[in-house]
Amino acid sequence: MRRGAKKARKAASAEQRGAVVDQARRVAADAEGPAIVARLDGADKDGLLSAMDAIRAARSDAAVLLASADHEAGKVVIVAKVPDALIKAGLKAGDWVKATAQACGGGGGGRPDSAQAGGKDPNRVDDAITTARQHAEGVLSTSS
Repeated sequence: MRRGAKKARKAASAEQRGAVVDQARRVAADAEGPAIVARLDGADKDGLLSAMDAIRAARSDAAVLLASADHEAGKVVIVAKVPDALIKAGLKAGDWVKATAQACGGGGGGRPDSAQAGGKDPNRVDDAITTARQHAEGVLSTSS
C-alpha cells in the first residue's frame, strides 16, 4: 500500500511539474527585455528549477527570477539565474532573491549567477514580484 501511495505522489508531482514547465514556456515566449520575472504558483523548488531550465533554454541571454506561493504550507519559493553579461552589468542573483524574499517576509541568497530564497507570507507574493521587477530594472538601468 505504501508503494502505491508513493507511486501516486510521484505521478502527481510529475504531472504538476509538467504543467509548470508549460506555463514557463509561455512566459519565455511572451517575455521582453533582459530580465524575466514571473509567478508560477503550484510549483515546489524542483518545479521552479525545471521551469527555470525551460525559460533559459528559450532565452539564455535573460536573467530569470521565478516565485511560487504555497498558501497551504504558508511559504514562498524563489529561484533566480543571471547570465554573465548581466552580472557584469550589476545584477547579481543573490542580491536579487534577497530583496525579493524580504518583500514577502523571508530571506535567502546565493551566488551571482544562481540563487534561491524563501518567504513566509504567500499573501505578499505579488509585492515580492513587484520588488523583483523594480530591483532588476533599477540595477540594469544604472548600468546602461
